[in-house]
Amino acid sequence: AAKARPRGRHAKDPLAQSICFKCQRVEDMELKLREYLDNPTGEAEHTTLEFSFPVTAAFMVPKREPIGPQTPDRRVPYIYSAFNKTAVSVIDALHTIKDPKEQALTQRSISKTLVESVQRADGNKYSFHNHWLSREDQASRFSYYCNDSMLNKGRAANEGAAKVRNSVKIRKPVYECQGLLSVKFSVTKMSLELHYKHVQLHPTYEERAPPPRRDSKRRKLLEIFHPELLPTLAREKSSKKKSTPTPKDRPIRKRRATEPLPQPGTDTVPDSGRENSLQPLFDFLGSTNGLQQEPSDGIVADQPENGGSTPASGTEAEADADNATGEPPEKDPPTPRFPGMMSGFMTGESITWGPRPNMKKVRQAERQKGRAIRISAPALAATVTSGSTTEHSSTVSLATPALNPTSELEALRAQLQAAEQKIRDMEAEKARTNAPVSWNPPPQPGYPHPYYPPPSQHYPYPPPTWHYPAPHGPSPPIY
Repeated sequence: AAKARPRGRHAKDPLAQSICFKCQRVEDMELKLREYLDNPTGEAEHTTLEFSFPVTAAFMVPKREPIGPQTPDRRVPYIYSAFNKTAVSVIDALHTIKDPKEQALTQRSISKTLVESVQRADGNKYSFHNHWLSREDQASRFSYYCNDSMLNKGRAANEGAAKVRNSVKIRKPVYECQGLLSVKFSVTKMSLELHYKHVQLHPTYEERAPPPRRDSKRRKLLEIFHPELLPTLAREKSSKKKSTPTPKDRPIRKRRATEPLPQPGTDTVPDSGRENSLQPLFDFLGSTNGLQQEPSDGIVADQPENGGSTPASGTEAEADADNATGEPPEKDPPTPRFPGMMSGFMTGESITWGPRPNMKKVRQAERQKGRAIRISAPALAATVTSGSTTEHSSTVSLATPALNPTSELEALRAQLQAAEQKIRDMEAEKARTNAPVSWNPPPQPGYPHPYYPPPSQHYPYPPPTWHYPAPHGPSPPIY
């Protein structure tokens, strides 16, 4: 059977000891309390810390703000704002304020400020326990208990109940931590004292509390008064997420029909309009490179025909080497296809259906074709003019036209002018296509100037009031 607790006050501890600290401000008390909790000098079960303040010490307490006449049914027509504070000294709370009710409210505000400082130092939460008027000190006393201690009657009544039932946490535990704070005002001693006693048997509130919600009052207070605590909470939350192992047997998500297919690793850069407009210049530069390599190509090309053992140069030699080794030629990476992608490409305003040709291979084939024509034309002319010449003379005749600097310079100049003209034409066409379409009305047809005939020599009809002159001849007979 559980041992019954004795009723009434507990007997005084014979091993009790008190450690006194003198402080001038709340910050001094908080700093000294942190230092003692880090390096305690006595047993917590028998040690009480006493912090004394002089009457000149001032504390920042919430300022009273009136609610206004809009709510006349309110019992208390004012509130205490946590964002608007004022300084109150101990002498004000003991002597300056004459009204007993106002004096008690001021002393209670100072005690709340001290309790909040203790909560920040040790990390526990304390609730109001009792308030009474001391006869020997002629002032008020306030006591606060730890929420996890046996003095919390709501939890102590459920001490024997199960903490977890059906995987649901239904009760909060209580501990014999003896957590108690006593704030004592004294008129006879002209001082303010705070007595602290707590045995660290349980995790603190800051260790158990979850991160504050986005729009909660606790988060707003932390953002204003203690912003350094928010990154710590976020960092701890992220470390907890990283520490949890990810399951390897997670099912693979199916790809939707609207999502694009996975692309290969190679980067394909689409041809731009600027590159298409400069295509003739690229062809011209390739042809000039072919002209510079023409003499050596021509000489080497004739050697296999005459029984030489020198292999062909350029791309033909590379192709022969690939065929000899047996390795398949490299293929271009396939163009990535997306659902709903059109099987064609646009050139200007027209659509060409089918895959886009490889411009690199097209330019290479055109250069080889032009080189073959330039090599075969001089050879054919040389065979017609001199059919019975030696091998050396034929080789010289093939290389001579290509080495003529005047003709080569004129040909290069003509090709450059043609390329420049083509570039200008294409840029003008592109500018016309990009220009907005405007409708010009047709010109108005010219009408001939109307012909009005000159006025004839006639007089208008006489008005009705015209007076005819009297006749001068004989009057007509009257019948």
